[in-house]
Formats: sequence, C-alpha cells, structure tokens
Amino acid sequence: MNKDLTMGLNEINKRLTVNNQKLLYLILSGSHAWGLERPDSDYDLRGIYQDPTTKILDLHRGKDTIDFTEGLYDVQLYEIGKFLTMLSNHNGNMVTLLRLPNLYNSPEINWQELGAHFITKKLRHYYRGYAESQRKRALSQRGGKALIYTYREMFSGLFLMKYGSMIFDFEALWEYAEQNGWYNDGLLYKCYVNTTMPISDDEWTKFYGEWEELSNKLDVEADKSSLPDTYDGYELCNTILQKLRKDEYIKQ
Repeated sequence: MNKDLTMGLNEINKRLTVNNQKLLYLILSGSHAWGLERPDSDYDLRGIYQDPTTKILDLHRGKDTIDFTEGLYDVQLYEIGKFLTMLSNHNGNMVTLLRLPNLYNSPEINWQELGAHFITKKLRHYYRGYAESQRKRALSQRGGKALIYTYREMFSGLFLMKYGSMIFDFEALWEYAEQNGWYNDGLLYKCYVNTTMPISDDEWTKFYGEWEELSNKLDVEADKSSLPDTYDGYELCNTILQKLRKDEYIKQ
C-alpha cells in the first residue's frame, strides 16, 4: 500500500475510533481502480464499518453511512446492516465493492466468498442502469469522463455475462470488447484521448447507435450466460449480521 493510501486508512480509523465504530472492509474505487486516474485525481475510498450494538439499540440510531472529503480522499462507508441489506437486494455497487482488491478486510467474514454468491444474471440490470445514468450525465456535460464511464459499465456487464468474473483494468476490458466484437472504432477513441474535446451532433447521433447496440449485446450475452439467474442471500446476510451484532465471530 502506498503512503497516500496508508494515510487515508489511518484517517478513517481515527474518525471511527472516536465513535467506537469498527472498520470492516475498505477498497480503492474510482479512477485509480480502473487505471483511469489523472495527476489531479483524488482517492475514492469505499468500505464497510460496524456501529457499536448499543447505538443500534438506541431509539434514534442516526445515520448508517459515513461520508467525508479530506484533502486527497473522498470517503464513503456503509454500516454493515445497510450494506448487507443492499447486497441481499443484489445492489451491483455492493457486489462490485466486494470484488475490487481490498486495502483492508476484517477476518470475521470471508468477503470474497460472500461477494461470489451474488455474481448472477441479475447484474445485467445494474450495468445497464449505471451506464444509462452516466450516459445522461455525459449528455448534460457534452462528453467528459462520464461518457468513458458509460462504455466502461457496458463493457463490464458484457464481460461478466460472458466470462462470469469482473475485470478492473479499463484498457484490458476495452481489448476484450474488441476481441469479442462488442465494440470497434467508435466515439470512445476520441474521448479517451481528450475528455474535454468537443463532440459534434453527428458524433452524438453515432453514440446513440453505439449505445443501443451495446445494450442489445448485453441482453444477448446475459441470455446465454452460464451464470445463475439469481441468488437468495437473505439468510446468509442475516446470519452474518446477527453474529456480528452478538460478537459471536471468533477473532482470528
């Protein structure tokens, strides 16, 4: 772990300790996770923490997320109850959080195994929805990073449906998209070179066509995917939460 990330981890632990909270899991997300960072990019740190059980039992238990920006760091943490609720509902952000390389993980839980259960065909809806939100953002900004992220999410969904795993290197993902005939010689090439380069109306028209084609290909790959259709993870997530609340896990 580099010095900057160590400082970020220390800052998070310092803030949690003040409130008797415990860090359970932490990953580096955003542009650095995908090899899309620029010299001025901050560090997007995402993770999971646990509130003390006494707070959970309070009448007014307060927020179940922690968000702050401090210098180089943009931090968002989910309380374990909130995280497991979203995961059991097949929230793609939570599945992705568990599949990215972690900076810290508490040994009570096999996080990788937990995340693997939720690699299902249901994630096609997550990728399409996230890509759609980035597409709208790109349109309002007339391009920019959001347009690149639109392609990134569609390529990620296609890769997952075909290969059953996630890859977090954008250039490698892009190469797979070309090898599989999902995408070739489109607007992405222009935006990747310069995210601030103007995009003409004709190019936006081309983008609409590329979007529809990628969206259709995602359905094709999902329909023939060997991934399970879904996973009922309620009991697993509920058991994990109860054991953490009761402190029944044996510390390693």
